[in-house]
Amino acid sequence: MPPVWWQLALAWGGLMAVLPWVMSGRDVDMRQRVWGSLAGLTLLGTAIRNVESTDSVTLSAGVLVIVLAVAASLSARWRYRRLKDRGRWGSPGQAGAGAAEDRAAEGRTLLARFGYERGSETLDRGIAMLRSATESATGPRRLHHAGHLAQALVTRYGRLGDPADLDTAVDTAEWAVEAAARSRAPRSADALTVLSQALRLRFARFGDATDLTRAVDAAAAAVGAAEESHRDPRPAFRQLGAALYSRYLRFGERADADEAISLLERYAEGLPRSHRGRADDVLMLSQWYLWRARESRWLHDLDRAVALGSDAVRTSPGGHPHRHLARNHLASALLARFERRGDIADVNEAVRHAERALRGFSPGDPPRVASACVLAGALGYRYARYGRPVDLERALDLARTAAGTESVGAEARVAAGLIWAETAADHHRHREAVAGFEGAIELLPRVADPGLAREDQEYRLGHWGGTAGTAAACAVAAGMPEQAARLLEGGRGVLLSRSLGGPSRLDELRRRHTGLAAEWEELRGQPDPAAGGPGSHHAREADRRAEHRALRERQESVLRRIREQRGFEDFGRAPSRAELLAQASEGPIVYLNCTRRGSDAVLVTHDGIRTTPLRDASWEVVSGHVSTIRNAVEVNHIGDLAAQRKASQVLAWLWDAVAQPVLDALDLPVPGDGEGRPRVWWVPTGPMSFLPIHAAGHHETRHERCPATVLDRVESSYTPTVRALAAARAGHIPPAEPRPRPLVVSLPETPGGRPLRNAAPEAAFIESLFPDAQVLSGPEATRGSVVARLADRTWVHFACHSVSDLRSPSRSRLLLHDHETSDFAVADVSALRPGAAFASPENGSGRKGAGHAPARPGLAYLSVCDSARPAPALVDEAIHLASAFQVAGFPQVVATLWPLADRAAVSFAEDFYREIRRRYAPDTRLPASTALHRATHRARERYPHIPAVWAGHVHVGV
Repeated sequence: MPPVWWQLALAWGGLMAVLPWVMSGRDVDMRQRVWGSLAGLTLLGTAIRNVESTDSVTLSAGVLVIVLAVAASLSARWRYRRLKDRGRWGSPGQAGAGAAEDRAAEGRTLLARFGYERGSETLDRGIAMLRSATESATGPRRLHHAGHLAQALVTRYGRLGDPADLDTAVDTAEWAVEAAARSRAPRSADALTVLSQALRLRFARFGDATDLTRAVDAAAAAVGAAEESHRDPRPAFRQLGAALYSRYLRFGERADADEAISLLERYAEGLPRSHRGRADDVLMLSQWYLWRARESRWLHDLDRAVALGSDAVRTSPGGHPHRHLARNHLASALLARFERRGDIADVNEAVRHAERALRGFSPGDPPRVASACVLAGALGYRYARYGRPVDLERALDLARTAAGTESVGAEARVAAGLIWAETAADHHRHREAVAGFEGAIELLPRVADPGLAREDQEYRLGHWGGTAGTAAACAVAAGMPEQAARLLEGGRGVLLSRSLGGPSRLDELRRRHTGLAAEWEELRGQPDPAAGGPGSHHAREADRRAEHRALRERQESVLRRIREQRGFEDFGRAPSRAELLAQASEGPIVYLNCTRRGSDAVLVTHDGIRTTPLRDASWEVVSGHVSTIRNAVEVNHIGDLAAQRKASQVLAWLWDAVAQPVLDALDLPVPGDGEGRPRVWWVPTGPMSFLPIHAAGHHETRHERCPATVLDRVESSYTPTVRALAAARAGHIPPAEPRPRPLVVSLPETPGGRPLRNAAPEAAFIESLFPDAQVLSGPEATRGSVVARLADRTWVHFACHSVSDLRSPSRSRLLLHDHETSDFAVADVSALRPGAAFASPENGSGRKGAGHAPARPGLAYLSVCDSARPAPALVDEAIHLASAFQVAGFPQVVATLWPLADRAAVSFAEDFYREIRRRYAPDTRLPASTALHRATHRARERYPHIPAVWAGHVHVGV
């Protein structure tokens, strides 16, 4: 039998191995727990090995370590209870400066321990203590505590994802910066650094470019403040680099990326491996190399990202969230390298790291969603290589769960939903893919939050271009043609549908649920608090952001209640089958869906929805033909017969691969000479949006009995979405004037632009046909004059220059005489309300006393370049001048897909207006589509071998 004191040592060692975790609860530092347990384990091991020995030295050393650990644990426990009992969480007036310092120190201790715990209770208590310390402290110490409080709030945002924490962190850090300026104290590098970080994270969450600009400025100021006070500038340089890199991702300036990487490498590489912040710097540097590799396609950047990611994993503290983040990023880098090199070892390594990262976060933590997405992608690749069903099922389950996590932002959920959908589609589970796409598409309006500037909304939507088309392709593959049409409606024209007004079934809601309808309309009519932009004082800005979120939450709550009512499950969503069929009453509507997963036509007729495959119109082939057309239509290539022959070949292919299969499936009759053509509305998606579908054909057959051309078979119109067509029809009232009264805006000379010699003859011809026309020319053609004249004119013609901004299409604009000081851009046009004067009963030119509704806009003719050309990154949003005039209320718009030759544009306009004059009659729809169809015929007869001249005009609308 061993001596009694060894038995006691054995029991004591086992007890002390667990006592620090049980006795101290959540109020003792992690290091104290660990050291107490290690001491207990040491004693336990020594006792087991020496049950028959008398190694009192070892025993005494173990006992001493245990006593010290217990004393430290008891001291921390007692100090915590003393702070709590003395009411240090009470009002600031109950404690002095010493108490504030104790509270701040305790808060920092809790924050240091938080990294090793899954829950947020410790972090919440730490923030409460820091907030109390900030409120009760005075002088420079208050500013110091405010910086720590802001950093703690940023930390909690990273764990819980509550945007209110970011707003409060920005407020707190800005207050500290402003307070230092008011007191003429030295600038606080810490406060400026955390301010930059909070602003950058808020930009990443919501996409407001103003936040990003302010983040760069704050970080630059932090560097200067650190150097002035002779403090370590490394944290400030890190945030400056991060802000610059975010600016590179937003605006694409490569110099920002290179400078950011250079800054961080300069400071990270020189740090010893044991330095507390080195792992964070290396992780951030690895992320930047990965992002740059995705843009540049440089394998060197990928290898560097993997190497730095591995370094970050090794040097991060074990069990700390930073190590889990590093593992997740390393898995992403490995997958990116696999996509380039195809080495399955990278996938297996990625799975290992992503699995461990996932286990490090609790369900609902925002970082867990990112880990789940990375792991799902890795498992999908592994399933494709090895075919183990368990990998596929787990990948789908992970992505599905991540897509439904409401604690993260809309963009993260969209990304997860697309991983779910794409993974399912890759393995022919198309119905499940459709479910994933449906959830992602429903979140797109949240991604483009209305509180953002229009350019920021466009930028965020640009990340998800083509989603609706891919979703529709999966629906077609699953045998769901109606759902394909609804997905194309729901995922395209997000900003356009927002501008067009409320849901189509609002009248029915008013009849059946008056209270809900009134509540919905009241919330929809409230001005957005965030629309005013940043205020002069940060507190006002934070209030606006909070009010904006509250308004959005109330709107979503009302929307959920409406959708709970029987028959309103799809309220505010894409048009129903019945609504789609109703819009096809005047002629078929044809979606031309071109995606990397295949191309199809979705045909909506008055009696049903069906599809026809476009097997010869793959994404790659269509994109190649778009390039050929774009080259041929450049103004300096119009006289190049070789380029025009290639364009004619594209039109012939477009007939064979797209138009003929569609017209055959529609089974429309071939019209005879002198007969009217049946109408077709085209809704092209993806690269199809850049092609003149209405001009497809073998035009050498145009005089044959059955010509192989669209132009000789149907009368074509376009619409960006069926919702846009429905809105145009709903707002259309035929003109009542016995004679047309168009407004003609003509600029033969534009400040800063080349002369348009034929703009004046174009305006003169229109005026000769319509004597009641009003012409604004030269210096008279200013933005103010145009807007004022449109108040009592419902028909407008522009002959001027324009600018197409393909990076930010809402900035595309008409160049009026005062364009250098006053824009007339897409956003400005969309806000117009032409014809408003007709709504006034005092206006004698309206329909006063006739029993008619007031006249509304009828036609906008844009004799300008590229007025219907979409931006490549936002092709499915259809943001251009033509759609802007539709939003403004013009139900018919004549626009162009490419640049115009000046003289040919005049001839085309003359043919168009002659036809309008011949067919015009009061109280009937302006025959714009027919007039354009016939003008195109005549232009083709004049220039049969130059499609750049005759094929570029399109009719948009009713």
